[in-house]
Amino acid sequence: MTVPFAPGEAAPNTGVYQVRHYAHRLPHDVLVAEGDSFPSCSRCGKQVRFHLVERYGLQYFQSDPDLRRANSERFGQPSP
Repeated sequence: MTVPFAPGEAAPNTGVYQVRHYAHRLPHDVLVAEGDSFPSCSRCGKQVRFHLVERYGLQYFQSDPDLRRANSERFGQPSP
């Protein structure tokens, strides 16, 4: 089993995380991007925990310097 993450902590990896609530809902999976802060729950607050189930070796396209640069330029102009 993975180390649980608490609300307010930053996700170390992009991937599927199992959400475990405190006494009101069965576990379920969510997709979280690297660097996102884990949220608290509207019912169990900061007692909710997140466990990494499957890590994706993905990078958000806006974090890629080549893609970010290409999309900031006008269409049809070459990238430097």
